Amino acid sequence: MRDIRGTCQNGVRAPANRPEEQMNQYKFYFLDERDHICSAQDHLLRDDLDALTTAKNLGSNRPIEIWQGARQGARVRTDDKALNASDEQ
Repeated sequence: MRDIRGTCQNGVRAPANRPEEQMNQYKFYFLDERDHICSAQDHLLRDDLDALTTAKNLGSNRPIEIWQGARQGARVRTDDKALNASDEQ
């Protein structure tokens, strides 16, 4: 499998007019009951929506904070409810 501009990937030539898709580095922090980090995972994803989807699909029983560099993208709770602006962080 080669992945160089204008070449093939899995035997299929990439379209010349299709822009390369940029991937972004996200870090998922898994929090304990006192909101302390108990573990972390790195993910290479397209955007914040992919990061949210990935975090929800992990099925963690712990809250997850999603960070991209110094920017906090979101916090995913285990009860599957949406966060409100008034929710504690």
